[in-house]
Amino acid sequence: MALTINHQTNSVEPSSGDLSIGGSGNVSINNEAIVDGDVTIDNQNRLRFADVGVDKALIGLNQGKYLYMGSEGTNSDPRIRFDGEETQAAIVPTLPAGTTTSGASGYLNLGSSTAGFKDLYLAGGVYIGGLGAANYMDGFETGNWTPTLGGSSGYSRQDGIYTKVGDMVQAWFDIFITTIGTGSVNTISGLPFTAGSGCNSSGAVGFYSGLGVAATAVYLRVGTGNSTISNAVTTAASVSVTSSASIYTDNTRFVGSVTYQAA
Repeated sequence: MALTINHQTNSVEPSSGDLSIGGSGNVSINNEAIVDGDVTIDNQNRLRFADVGVDKALIGLNQGKYLYMGSEGTNSDPRIRFDGEETQAAIVPTLPAGTTTSGASGYLNLGSSTAGFKDLYLAGGVYIGGLGAANYMDGFETGNWTPTLGGSSGYSRQDGIYTKVGDMVQAWFDIFITTIGTGSVNTISGLPFTAGSGCNSSGAVGFYSGLGVAATAVYLRVGTGNSTISNAVTTAASVSVTSSASIYTDNTRFVGSVTYQAA
Protein backbone atom coordinates (compact mmCIF):
# COMPACT_ATOMS: atom_id res chain seq x y z
CA MET A 1 0.00 0.00 0.00
CA ALA A 2 1.35 3.44 -0.93
CA LEU A 3 1.65 6.22 1.60
CA THR A 4 0.98 9.70 0.22
CA ILE A 5 1.74 13.05 1.80
CA ASN A 6 -0.49 15.69 0.20
CA HIS A 7 0.45 19.32 0.83
CA GLN A 8 -2.92 20.59 -0.41
CA THR A 9 -4.94 18.74 2.20
CA ASN A 10 -2.17 18.51 4.81
CA SER A 11 -3.00 14.84 5.13
CA VAL A 12 -1.36 11.44 4.95
CA GLU A 13 -3.51 9.20 2.83
CA PRO A 14 -3.30 6.03 0.69
CA SER A 15 -3.66 7.72 -2.66
CA SER A 16 -1.52 9.42 -5.32
CA GLY A 17 -0.22 12.90 -4.60
CA ASP A 18 2.89 15.03 -4.24
CA LEU A 19 5.20 12.72 -2.26
CA SER A 20 4.65 8.99 -2.23
CA ILE A 21 6.56 6.35 -0.28
CA GLY A 22 5.57 2.90 -1.46
CA GLY A 23 5.65 -0.35 0.42
CA SER A 24 8.37 -1.69 -1.89
CA GLY A 25 10.68 1.25 -1.09
CA ASN A 26 9.72 3.38 -4.09
CA VAL A 27 9.78 7.15 -3.58
CA SER A 28 8.09 9.51 -6.04
CA ILE A 29 7.16 13.16 -6.36
CA ASN A 30 4.07 13.93 -8.42
CA ASN A 31 4.09 10.30 -9.54
CA GLU A 32 7.63 10.61 -10.96
CA ALA A 33 9.97 8.06 -9.37
CA ILE A 34 13.13 9.53 -7.80
CA VAL A 35 14.16 6.41 -5.89
CA ASP A 36 12.80 2.95 -6.54
CA GLY A 37 13.56 -0.46 -5.10
CA ASP A 38 16.59 -0.85 -7.37
CA VAL A 39 18.47 2.12 -5.88
CA THR A 40 19.66 1.55 -2.33
CA ILE A 41 22.25 2.66 0.21
CA ASP A 42 23.72 -0.31 2.05
CA ASN A 43 25.19 -0.51 5.55
CA GLN A 44 28.64 0.44 4.20
CA ASN A 45 27.35 3.77 2.84
CA ARG A 46 27.55 2.53 -0.74
CA LEU A 47 25.01 3.71 -3.30
CA ARG A 48 23.95 0.60 -5.20
CA PHE A 49 22.11 0.38 -8.51
CA ALA A 50 20.18 -2.75 -9.44
CA ASP A 51 17.98 -3.98 -12.26
CA VAL A 52 15.00 -6.11 -11.29
CA GLY A 53 16.61 -6.73 -7.93
CA VAL A 54 20.03 -7.73 -9.30
CA ASP A 55 22.92 -5.44 -8.34
CA LYS A 56 24.63 -3.92 -11.42
CA ALA A 57 26.76 -0.99 -10.25
CA LEU A 58 27.78 0.95 -7.17
CA ILE A 59 29.44 4.12 -5.91
CA GLY A 60 31.22 4.12 -2.58
CA LEU A 61 34.16 5.13 -0.43
CA ASN A 62 37.24 3.06 0.27
CA GLN A 63 39.10 3.64 3.54
CA GLY A 64 36.70 6.49 4.15
CA LYS A 65 38.50 8.75 1.63
CA TYR A 66 38.74 7.20 -1.85
CA LEU A 67 35.74 7.51 -4.13
CA TYR A 68 35.28 4.48 -6.37
CA MET A 69 32.64 3.36 -8.83
CA GLY A 70 32.02 0.55 -11.25
CA SER A 71 30.06 -2.54 -12.19
CA GLU A 72 29.16 -5.41 -9.89
CA GLY A 73 30.55 -8.85 -10.63
CA THR A 74 33.94 -10.41 -11.21
CA ASN A 75 37.39 -8.88 -11.53
CA SER A 76 36.83 -8.36 -15.25
CA ASP A 77 34.11 -5.80 -14.60
CA PRO A 78 35.38 -2.22 -14.87
CA ARG A 79 35.97 -0.27 -11.68
CA ILE A 80 37.95 2.88 -11.05
CA ARG A 81 39.11 4.60 -7.90
CA PHE A 82 39.93 8.26 -7.40
CA ASP A 83 43.02 8.52 -5.21
CA GLY A 84 43.67 11.95 -3.78
CA GLU A 85 47.06 11.45 -2.17
CA GLU A 86 49.22 14.54 -2.58
CA THR A 87 52.24 12.55 -3.76
CA GLN A 88 50.38 10.68 -6.51
CA ALA A 89 46.83 11.84 -7.14
CA ALA A 90 45.43 9.47 -9.75
CA ILE A 91 42.46 7.68 -11.25
CA VAL A 92 43.39 4.01 -11.00
CA PRO A 93 41.83 0.62 -11.78
CA THR A 94 40.68 -1.34 -8.76
CA LEU A 95 39.27 -4.76 -7.93
CA PRO A 96 35.62 -5.28 -6.89
CA ALA A 97 34.57 -3.38 -3.78
CA GLY A 98 37.37 -0.92 -4.49
CA THR A 99 39.36 -2.22 -1.57
CA THR A 100 42.69 -2.65 -3.34
CA THR A 101 44.53 -1.86 -6.55
CA SER A 102 46.84 -4.84 -6.09
CA GLY A 103 46.40 -7.21 -9.03
CA ALA A 104 44.23 -4.71 -10.92
CA SER A 105 47.03 -3.43 -13.14
CA GLY A 106 46.64 -4.35 -16.78
CA TYR A 107 43.02 -5.51 -17.04
CA LEU A 108 41.09 -2.25 -17.54
CA ASN A 109 41.10 -0.60 -20.99
CA LEU A 110 40.53 3.04 -21.83
CA GLY A 111 38.35 2.84 -24.94
CA SER A 112 38.08 -0.25 -27.10
CA SER A 113 38.71 -1.55 -30.61
CA THR A 114 35.26 -0.35 -31.66
CA ALA A 115 34.83 2.74 -29.47
CA GLY A 116 37.88 4.95 -29.10
CA PHE A 117 38.23 8.36 -27.56
CA LYS A 118 38.85 11.33 -29.88
CA ASP A 119 41.86 13.27 -28.57
CA LEU A 120 44.06 12.79 -25.53
CA TYR A 121 45.69 15.84 -23.96
CA LEU A 122 48.68 15.12 -21.73
CA ALA A 123 50.89 17.63 -19.95
CA GLY A 124 53.31 14.82 -19.08
CA GLY A 125 54.48 11.61 -20.72
CA VAL A 126 53.12 8.12 -21.25
CA TYR A 127 54.30 4.64 -20.29
CA ILE A 128 53.96 2.17 -23.18
CA GLY A 129 54.31 -1.59 -22.78
CA GLY A 130 55.34 -1.40 -19.13
CA LEU A 131 55.56 0.79 -16.06
CA GLY A 132 59.35 1.16 -15.84
CA ALA A 133 61.57 4.11 -16.74
CA ALA A 134 62.56 2.41 -20.01
CA ASN A 135 58.90 2.46 -21.12
CA TYR A 136 58.44 6.19 -20.62
CA MET A 137 57.94 8.46 -23.64
CA ASP A 138 57.84 12.16 -22.83
CA GLY A 139 56.79 13.68 -26.12
CA PHE A 140 56.09 13.74 -29.83
CA GLU A 141 56.92 16.75 -31.94
CA THR A 142 57.24 17.79 -35.58
CA GLY A 143 58.54 21.04 -36.98
CA ASN A 144 60.98 22.94 -39.18
CA TRP A 145 64.62 23.87 -38.76
CA THR A 146 67.05 25.96 -40.82
CA PRO A 147 70.16 24.09 -42.00
CA THR A 148 73.11 26.47 -42.30
CA LEU A 149 76.54 25.70 -43.71
CA GLY A 150 79.44 26.58 -41.40
CA GLY A 151 80.70 30.06 -42.18
CA SER A 152 78.66 32.54 -44.20
CA SER A 153 76.96 31.41 -47.41
CA GLY A 154 74.19 32.39 -49.79
CA TYR A 155 71.27 30.05 -50.50
CA SER A 156 68.42 29.59 -52.93
CA ARG A 157 67.06 26.71 -50.82
CA GLN A 158 67.50 26.19 -47.09
CA ASP A 159 64.82 23.77 -45.91
CA GLY A 160 64.72 21.46 -42.92
CA ILE A 161 62.01 19.40 -41.19
CA TYR A 162 62.13 17.03 -38.23
CA THR A 163 60.12 14.50 -36.25
CA LYS A 164 60.92 13.78 -32.60
CA VAL A 165 59.46 10.71 -30.86
CA GLY A 166 60.58 10.51 -27.26
CA ASP A 167 64.31 11.29 -27.44
CA MET A 168 64.80 10.03 -31.01
CA VAL A 169 65.09 12.73 -33.68
CA GLN A 170 64.87 12.29 -37.45
CA ALA A 171 65.96 15.47 -39.26
CA TRP A 172 65.87 16.06 -43.02
CA PHE A 173 67.56 18.90 -44.90
CA ASP A 174 67.70 20.26 -48.45
CA ILE A 175 70.09 23.13 -49.13
CA PHE A 176 71.20 24.78 -52.36
CA ILE A 177 74.29 26.89 -51.79
CA THR A 178 74.59 29.66 -54.36
CA THR A 179 77.64 31.36 -52.87
CA ILE A 180 80.27 29.88 -50.58
CA GLY A 181 81.21 32.35 -47.89
CA THR A 182 84.61 32.90 -46.35
CA GLY A 183 85.46 30.30 -43.74
CA SER A 184 82.88 27.73 -44.85
CA VAL A 185 83.56 24.30 -43.38
CA ASN A 186 81.96 20.89 -43.63
CA THR A 187 79.33 21.26 -40.96
CA ILE A 188 75.62 21.98 -41.18
CA SER A 189 74.31 23.71 -38.08
CA GLY A 190 70.82 24.44 -36.82
CA LEU A 191 69.61 21.00 -35.72
CA PRO A 192 66.48 21.42 -33.55
CA PHE A 193 67.91 19.48 -30.58
CA THR A 194 71.37 18.89 -29.14
CA ALA A 195 72.56 15.28 -29.37
CA GLY A 196 72.83 13.29 -26.16
CA SER A 197 76.01 11.81 -24.77
CA GLY A 198 75.12 8.19 -25.50
CA CYS A 199 76.79 7.69 -28.88
CA ASN A 200 77.56 9.28 -32.22
CA SER A 201 74.82 9.00 -34.83
CA SER A 202 74.97 8.73 -38.59
CA GLY A 203 72.89 9.81 -41.53
CA ALA A 204 72.21 9.22 -45.20
CA VAL A 205 72.62 11.39 -48.29
CA GLY A 206 69.84 11.32 -50.83
CA PHE A 207 71.35 13.70 -53.39
CA TYR A 208 74.34 15.96 -53.86
CA SER A 209 75.75 17.91 -56.78
CA GLY A 210 78.44 20.48 -57.38
CA LEU A 211 80.82 19.36 -54.62
CA GLY A 212 84.30 20.85 -54.88
CA VAL A 213 85.98 17.40 -54.88
CA ALA A 214 85.46 14.21 -56.83
CA ALA A 215 83.51 12.12 -54.31
CA THR A 216 82.53 8.47 -54.31
CA ALA A 217 80.60 8.69 -51.03
CA VAL A 218 79.47 11.33 -48.56
CA TYR A 219 79.27 10.65 -44.84
CA LEU A 220 77.14 12.43 -42.24
CA ARG A 221 77.56 12.31 -38.46
CA VAL A 222 76.04 13.99 -35.42
CA GLY A 223 78.54 13.95 -32.57
CA THR A 224 77.53 13.66 -28.93
CA GLY A 225 76.66 16.99 -27.35
CA ASN A 226 76.44 18.74 -30.73
CA SER A 227 73.63 20.34 -32.74
CA THR A 228 75.55 20.24 -36.02
CA ILE A 229 75.95 17.68 -38.80
CA SER A 230 79.56 16.94 -39.69
CA ASN A 231 80.09 15.67 -43.22
CA ALA A 232 83.01 14.31 -45.17
CA VAL A 233 83.68 12.62 -48.50
CA THR A 234 85.63 9.67 -49.74
CA THR A 235 87.50 10.69 -52.88
CA ALA A 236 87.86 8.46 -55.90
CA ALA A 237 91.61 9.06 -56.13
CA SER A 238 92.82 8.38 -52.61
CA VAL A 239 89.85 6.57 -51.03
CA SER A 240 90.40 8.77 -48.01
CA VAL A 241 88.00 10.88 -46.01
CA THR A 242 88.34 14.61 -46.57
CA SER A 243 86.92 16.77 -43.84
CA SER A 244 89.37 19.57 -43.06
CA ALA A 245 88.88 21.64 -46.20
CA SER A 246 85.55 22.82 -47.57
CA ILE A 247 84.06 20.27 -49.94
CA TYR A 248 81.49 22.70 -51.27
CA THR A 249 81.60 25.13 -54.16
CA ASP A 250 79.16 27.70 -55.47
CA ASN A 251 75.91 26.15 -56.73
CA THR A 252 76.11 23.00 -54.60
CA ARG A 253 72.90 21.17 -53.68
CA PHE A 254 72.96 18.81 -50.73
CA VAL A 255 70.00 16.68 -49.57
CA GLY A 256 70.07 14.17 -46.72
CA SER A 257 68.87 13.15 -43.28
CA VAL A 258 70.22 12.14 -39.87
CA THR A 259 68.82 10.16 -36.98
CA TYR A 260 70.15 10.85 -33.51
CA GLN A 261 69.29 10.72 -29.84
CA ALA A 262 68.48 14.07 -28.22
CA ALA A 263 69.95 15.03 -24.90
